[in-house]
Amino acid sequence: MSLWDSSLATGNPGIDQVHEATLGRMEEVLEAIADEDATRTERLLGELAAEVSRHFDEEEAEAGGRYLTKEHREGHRLFVAELERLRDAFSRRGLGPALPLWMKSRIVNWFRFHIATHDIPLARALGRAAQAAGAGTPPGATPGTAPAAS
Repeated sequence: MSLWDSSLATGNPGIDQVHEATLGRMEEVLEAIADEDATRTERLLGELAAEVSRHFDEEEAEAGGRYLTKEHREGHRLFVAELERLRDAFSRRGLGPALPLWMKSRIVNWFRFHIATHDIPLARALGRAAQAAGAGTPPGATPGTAPAAS
């Protein structure tokens, strides 16, 4: 099962790599849940939370106030809070029938929706800004999209 597909590509290889890796981590969490491996699930949820927080911090730093909307930032905060609620529920209740549904519907689907509605437009705006500043299109990027993150 692959949660990543080309419809989620922003045109920025650095951002796309992080998104693909994050969705891969979500797949690992779902596999651990399906295997009823509570220890692995707990570890992977912690890794996912750290990776997502780091990605959101980097994205907000790169985009700054000019290109990142209030709604985009608020989405990041809401997602982190939802992931923490899931982790808290897991620590209190363990593996249960609601966990995979919560993971798929509230975490995976939100992240994919966020990429489509916020990150793809953000990458395009950053790419246009870089072109306007004379940076041109970086190697591996699609014209009109953001330069690769460093």
